[in-house]
Amino acid sequence: MLGLSSYGGGYAYETEDERVFFTYSSGECREYESWNVPRDTVVMIIAYPKAKLLFSGLQLDHQKYKRTNDCNAGSFHYIDEDEGIGYAVDGDMVAEILYYPKWKDKREAPQCRSNIPKWLTLMHNARRPATHSTRTPQ
Repeated sequence: MLGLSSYGGGYAYETEDERVFFTYSSGECREYESWNVPRDTVVMIIAYPKAKLLFSGLQLDHQKYKRTNDCNAGSFHYIDEDEGIGYAVDGDMVAEILYYPKWKDKREAPQCRSNIPKWLTLMHNARRPATHSTRTPQ
């Protein structure tokens, strides 16, 4: 257990290596929520590394990751939907590590259909098993 949040509210924590933010469900399918799950269920965790973390140094199997463009030139998201992990990368620097429901959990969880974010819908529609991009950041 992480204990009390140094930021208050129980959603943000500071560790020696990263700042970690938790997103919880309200349990009510509000306009910003995608999954109809019980109140206080963690639906996403975002970790911001404090130390310089190079994406190329992670030695990941790039065939498992789908690469999507960010709105900023030279920034990308690498997403492994099966495992529920993603990396926001600027150049070769990891800016964020995102943890979210695994693909099988997303399929089983009831959705707030009208509230599914456009980026998640695009990812879902573009999902093609075993054809993920193998490109690494430039």
